[in-house]
Amino acid sequence: MNQLKEVVNAVLEQQKLQLAPSTYDARKNYLKHLVEYGDYLGIQVPCQELYDAYVARAVTPDLRFQLLQEVGIIRLQAV
Repeated sequence: MNQLKEVVNAVLEQQKLQLAPSTYDARKNYLKHLVEYGDYLGIQVPCQELYDAYVARAVTPDLRFQLLQEVGIIRLQAV
């Protein structure tokens, strides 16, 4: 398992009991896509290059905001 997946799994495990089920499912979906995009780019560690590329994919301001929120959570855990 790569470092990015480990961080994402740690975040999801930590927040599973803190969030409402629907919020948790949405977060899990966004973070799953982050890991998949990292695999696509060949990036297996949390880094600014991945965060920027992931957020740049947003096509609406609302989606951009949500992706920035998810990236922020991963940044905090990855430190």
